[in-house]
Amino acid sequence: MRYAAIPPQASLDARQMSGGRHKKEIKRRTKTGCMTCRKRRIKCDEGQPTCRNCAKSKRECLGYEALFKQQSAGPAAIAAKPDPTPVQAPATPTSLSTNLYINPHSYPTTGGAFVEYGASLDPALGMGDHSLDMTQNHHSSLLAERRVKHVDMDDLFSINDIPPKYEKREAPPPLWQRAAQEVQDLYTFHFAPGLNKVFETDWFTLQGPSTMSTMPELHDFVAQCTEQLKVQADSPAATNQLRSLEARLVWLLADMARQSLPDSELSARVDTLEHLLTSQPLTPSAIPSPPNPNMEQRTYSEHSFWHNLGRFVSAHDGLTDPAGQRETTEALAGMRGILGLLENRDVLYSIAVARHLGGRLAETNHSQHLLASTNDQNDEIHKLRVARQFVETEDQAGTTQVIQRICSMAIRGWALQKQ
Repeated sequence: MRYAAIPPQASLDARQMSGGRHKKEIKRRTKTGCMTCRKRRIKCDEGQPTCRNCAKSKRECLGYEALFKQQSAGPAAIAAKPDPTPVQAPATPTSLSTNLYINPHSYPTTGGAFVEYGASLDPALGMGDHSLDMTQNHHSSLLAERRVKHVDMDDLFSINDIPPKYEKREAPPPLWQRAAQEVQDLYTFHFAPGLNKVFETDWFTLQGPSTMSTMPELHDFVAQCTEQLKVQADSPAATNQLRSLEARLVWLLADMARQSLPDSELSARVDTLEHLLTSQPLTPSAIPSPPNPNMEQRTYSEHSFWHNLGRFVSAHDGLTDPAGQRETTEALAGMRGILGLLENRDVLYSIAVARHLGGRLAETNHSQHLLASTNDQNDEIHKLRVARQFVETEDQAGTTQVIQRICSMAIRGWALQKQ
């Protein structure tokens, strides 16, 4: 069974689509350089103050940023557990394909551990002990308080204002054996591994198929998605409709775990992601549990990241509340110190930075061209711009449909929260 591709809304550089050719050479040449050249994966002349390659090509030079580093940018309530073992080099960047739904039998049958996907752009935008301290920037054009409208998850599914198309049937019709197998393949090979990676679990691979079979409405919706995703999108509207369908599918599959395992660590992580995307405060009692000092390094880092993300989502984010401001700053610093070149953490952290700063924009148009008020890389507008651009890039070129659609919902939320 093959599924039609959902084409990206923005064209990708040819070098990104070329598969494995020149990977090592491209990686070597793009470790340094301006963010524009690194994003396009081309060689940068590293001119100062801006890249001459960008000037010749009439592209905006986004300046120079450090790569993600596994060190804390500020004081954190929970630091990464010391690891006596040497750090392994990151894997080479994952090649992209225009066909998102390829033969499922080319995928592994288990989610496995999250693979480091290569060096990524740094949305933290600034080093030092106070990289996200709102009081350090005297040129800020941001408001002291976040001013956003809370939205519901259902509102986030309509990508570019085009809602998903499906039938809500109280009594879903039975499926033929072949159709049932296609539903199983779509989930097993295209969504379960991505969900595992986002939530850092193996539940979606090990328990998801049997759990989904006990939920008739969800199973029927996945069956409808299976049929629609076989059809090649032939217009921007059709493409957005399929993206919206995928967004709803990703969230319903994530919520399946919450319904199946209430009051679990996985359920708390789903709650945290929902409140991050909808900009609603998380109840402090629902924050994912902190790590146990006796955990091995990888597990300790995983629990620490999600605990800090929960702290961030539950904190009152504004200058008028010193305790909330301190909690926000410490939570962001705690996450930043343990990103570990993992795509899911890079994306979730970037969404958090965009929520932290974007909600305090005085303007209502989230998609406007953001101009920093100074040349300082610690300028809040500069930080916000890079965080958003990282999420927008992942929306088009994330390694899984799950990552892409989470980014789509985040971008959709930015617009709705400012209406």
